[in-house]
Amino acid sequence: MQMGLNNDDQKHERLDMPLPDKILCFHVNLYDSEFSILSYLTARIIYTYFLLWTCLNLQIAI
Repeated sequence: MQMGLNNDDQKHERLDMPLPDKILCFHVNLYDSEFSILSYLTARIIYTYFLLWTCLNLQIAI
């Protein structure tokens, strides 16, 4: 009986396994298109400038 339970658990694990693969493929497809890469770089640049701006403001305030 315990062997049957173990087999059921393994089946559930196998069903859950493809999910990370789908997420990985989704990310790969995102990074394949040029528009997504440009938007990602733009977001990184804005984020970096925002961090620099807040750091400068904090230093001036101190």
